[in-house]
Amino acid sequence: MAMNKSVVRAVEILELISKEGDMTLSEIAQKMAMPLASVSDILKALLHKQMIEVADPRVKTYRISVNSFLIGNSYLANASVLEIAIPFVNDLSKQTGNTVFLGKLVDSQIVYLYKCEPKNSLVSTCQIGSRAQLTTTALGKVALAYNSKLFDDVMTKPLVKKTPSSIVDYRKLELEIGAVKTQGYSVDRFEDNERIFCVGFPIFDRAGKVEHSISVSGAQRSQDSIDRDIELGQACAREISRRSGYVE
Repeated sequence: MAMNKSVVRAVEILELISKEGDMTLSEIAQKMAMPLASVSDILKALLHKQMIEVADPRVKTYRISVNSFLIGNSYLANASVLEIAIPFVNDLSKQTGNTVFLGKLVDSQIVYLYKCEPKNSLVSTCQIGSRAQLTTTALGKVALAYNSKLFDDVMTKPLVKKTPSSIVDYRKLELEIGAVKTQGYSVDRFEDNERIFCVGFPIFDRAGKVEHSISVSGAQRSQDSIDRDIELGQACAREISRRSGYVE
């Protein structure tokens, strides 16, 4: 498909300024490997449409303007996490060959909002709309790791034993939840279902809070495949977070 090169370059310049911060004409031209005159013409157009503004008139640096913010904010306001996440969840399921869930923390439980399950899956998984325990699932452990008040409340109640592998020792659970932030993912080692091993990943919103998370669930598999699930799952969760407005 033929594309207008000037439009593409204008978008690339906006992306560059957004990433790098205040930049001069020559700095933009150098980074873009473009002639000064061509960059100057694009900057004039972007200034006219108030997509950028002059940051410092003395050295003539440019920065993203409020109009660009309003356009981006309009996208965020009209796109729910579910809408943003679905294509990434589907792709992650294809890449891993396992079931991928999107869950949300609701009233101290995890609610399954969406799942993508391989056609050849031999392991039955939870239904959309069903609820899950916090302490036995990877999604639940993510919620606990990023909500200290919720975690403190859980630690005052009896721990649920759904399978022989479920954690019922408070000190062990504390160590398990503490590791989630450090490693960037949670693990359900057959704690909610004796046939399902699961890894979970946080999704951050614009405020840096974690209400949603995704997980990759499957039967027993090799450590290499688990490591690959973790690598792909973390990349997927980061991209959903980014598109939800989160800035690391």
